[in-house]
Amino acid sequence: MRRFRPFAALALLLLAGCATTAQTDDPYAPNDPLENVNRAIFDFNLAFDDYVLVPVAKGYRTVVPEPGQEGVKNFFNNLRSPLIFVNDVLQGEP
Repeated sequence: MRRFRPFAALALLLLAGCATTAQTDDPYAPNDPLENVNRAIFDFNLAFDDYVLVPVAKGYRTVVPEPGQEGVKNFFNNLRSPLIFVNDVLQGEP
């Protein structure tokens, strides 16, 4: 019975974290202290995608022929093979 006391205490502590009350009258109001930082990073990511990544991707598709694109795709798929093998072994799959 004493073996389960630490687990019970941990479970109570974790559940107590869910029992906090909202800081405002509206329980559905978002409470994100880093909202301004998150919005700035999100705006940067959107601009970077629009002005850098999309033009580079379009240029890559235009310049590199289909067999070359397939070769690059195969190269990166081959890099993932060891990770997939380890995952399959850990799951007991042949």
